[in-house]
Amino acid sequence: SGSVPDSPNKIFIGGLPYHLTESQVMELLSAFGAIRAFHLVKQDATAVTSKGYCFVEYADPQVTAVAV
Repeated sequence: SGSVPDSPNKIFIGGLPYHLTESQVMELLSAFGAIRAFHLVKQDATAVTSKGYCFVEYADPQVTAVAV
């Protein structure tokens, strides 16, 4: 998990179940295409659970429209 720079292709995804791990969320998102950048927001760096939202950018900008 890292940062996703602001761009027209940056996607906010909310309403995620708090118990999902980074790898589980990435697995779901990668069904649409290769991921360039991903960040699952957590309370702090050592937290196991998320705050229920993330940001993602796909390697292919055309995937953004399909994923949304």
